[in-house]
Amino acid sequence: MAFPTLLTGASLLLFGGGGAVSPLSLTVAFGVTYFFAAVMAEMTRLQLEARTRAIQYAQQLREVNRRLEARLAEARRVAIARERVRMAREIHDGLGHHLTTVIVDLQNAEALADEEPAAALAHVRGALEVIRAAMRSSQEMVETLDRFDRPLPKAIQELVARWMQTTGTPVIFRVDGGGSDLSTAARMTVYRTVQESLTNIQKHARPTRVEITLTQTPDRVTLRVVNDDLGRADHEEPVRSGFGLVGLRERAQALSGEFEAGPRNEGGFQVSLSLPIGL
Repeated sequence: MAFPTLLTGASLLLFGGGGAVSPLSLTVAFGVTYFFAAVMAEMTRLQLEARTRAIQYAQQLREVNRRLEARLAEARRVAIARERVRMAREIHDGLGHHLTTVIVDLQNAEALADEEPAAALAHVRGALEVIRAAMRSSQEMVETLDRFDRPLPKAIQELVARWMQTTGTPVIFRVDGGGSDLSTAARMTVYRTVQESLTNIQKHARPTRVEITLTQTPDRVTLRVVNDDLGRADHEEPVRSGFGLVGLRERAQALSGEFEAGPRNEGGFQVSLSLPIGL
């Protein structure tokens, strides 16, 4: 028996009191019946709509997941490409610096081998030490390219000391601020800028001295590397360094910083770097 019929019967019993059914009671009974029938129909309609919406939402969710997976795959491809570029820069900026130093040491050893064998041996030993440093640098780079735990001024001072020992060119290193609030990426960029600048000076210049100034304010850190010579007499082309200067400029831009490199009006060559604190 259908539910509306049972509901109508129950309404007649309720409103008719068990005797003859009056027109009013019949009207009320049918009214209650169809009211509840309408409510149930509406509930059924709402349930069907809710089910339809749930199916649609599930389909949309599957589509969103598919798009997210595609974007994640693309992000992984981009990350791999960026990592390759970063590794190329690290190889150039790190190992390239060490190899340049080794070449200079061995050239000096070759030039002094006949007349000053002791001095030549010292250059060979210096080259061996640089090679060991390069091996340590390579191992650190394989472990993590971002790790840079040493205080920035100390790291730069050690780099400058090795460079002066190799080239014999005096370096004046001034520090105003410790670089302790800098991110790892910022410290690496500052360090690599000093390293690349010294490498380029060693390759292309013949200065009487080099000045390095590291200044940190509450909101910025600035670096300036200046040498007082434009370049060797036999090297008239502009200083080019592949991944070196280009990579440093891109590093600075990635940190919302500024990088400039070029000859000075009063003579010599200057490299300038400015990075905001907190990035």
